[in-house]
Amino acid sequence: RDPRLCSLPAARRPLVAGFAMADEEFADACEAEGEAGEELGEDMGDDMGEAVGEEAVEGDAEESAGNGGVAAEADEEEWDMIEPNGDGKFVVRLRQGLKTPELTERFVTQLQEKIESKRAEGETLVFEDLDISQNKVSTDSLEAIFSVLADGGVHVERFRAFGCPTLDDQAATLLAGWLAGVSSENAPFELHLSDCAITTDGYVDLVKALEENEAFPVDDPKRPGRGKLPLYVRLENNYIDEAAMKQSVDDGVAMKMRKSDHIKYSDTVKVRLLVRENGTFQQNKGDPPAPEDVPDPRPYREKGKGKGRGKGGGKGHE
Repeated sequence: RDPRLCSLPAARRPLVAGFAMADEEFADACEAEGEAGEELGEDMGDDMGEAVGEEAVEGDAEESAGNGGVAAEADEEEWDMIEPNGDGKFVVRLRQGLKTPELTERFVTQLQEKIESKRAEGETLVFEDLDISQNKVSTDSLEAIFSVLADGGVHVERFRAFGCPTLDDQAATLLAGWLAGVSSENAPFELHLSDCAITTDGYVDLVKALEENEAFPVDDPKRPGRGKLPLYVRLENNYIDEAAMKQSVDDGVAMKMRKSDHIKYSDTVKVRLLVRENGTFQQNKGDPPAPEDVPDPRPYREKGKGKGRGKGGGKGHE
């Protein structure tokens, strides 16, 4: 990240094809550290935010290719996309890593096989973090991913797909189908969907799935005795009518949440929507651009995965 950019006012940060370059990873790096999302251990703005384990780089391709570069250098047939994180849970670090349909198909196959393997052992596959952000994954591939998640036997604690220009209303409806079927045992704690192509229709489907599922809100995963914690959701820089978002707040289905706020518990509210410090939902105007018109995101490198270190060269999410 260039620290000089963080000092620029938001109005001077470049916008391309309606998508803010100051995406979730940039925003988390530049905003105050406390995101009031300490439910999973640390500040959301630190290891729970979009900048988890990433460094923006602008050097040579070997340094900056990120997960996609790792995939190209490694033997793809042996590339294990589902990594253990050392405490019995797993992580997926595929930000900018699903560059071809073949890679996406391989990921879906590995996901299915890992779920079945755990199920045969009488266990549930738990993902601390499943990150497929900043990929132009096709609708069919997104449907395959959400279908596997909805099939059961898996618990995704944090799902990240921000900066995916193909994640539109159709994909949001598929995601809503997954949310509609989870139980209190495998309901997600966070959804990171900013800088996608969701409009009001997709938002309504998501909110309806949460409203009608009694699994939400869930117990605070770190402090179960403290109360019920509405699902943490990021939707900035989509194309949703802010009046519809305000209506869900007025109806008691959602609540606003600023990064500076303390955790708010509720037995009835289903979702916490991250808003800017001025209370706005920060939505784009007009229609989403075609995915092919959206430029590729800035390359990045996970911590511990620089030159001379291949895949698995470090935890990469601290």
